[in-house]
Amino acid sequence: MNYQRSVLGQSKSGHISPLAAYHEQSDRFLIEDVASYKYPPVWVSTENLWKAMNTTDSSSQKTRCYLVVRQ
Repeated sequence: MNYQRSVLGQSKSGHISPLAAYHEQSDRFLIEDVASYKYPPVWVSTENLWKAMNTTDSSSQKTRCYLVVRQ
């Protein structure tokens, strides 16, 4: 997914990282950051994840999004 880190209390840049899991009871997603040396995995609420994705990417000038990969 492509999201704005600052919405989640991280640095002020946009970023792309995979979602590793969803916990239905707490309605949270696990972000496995590709820059794990700096940003450890983090659980975020669906609401906050949506807010982080519902921002404009400065490169494309389009709303951020996610990509579903299936085997």
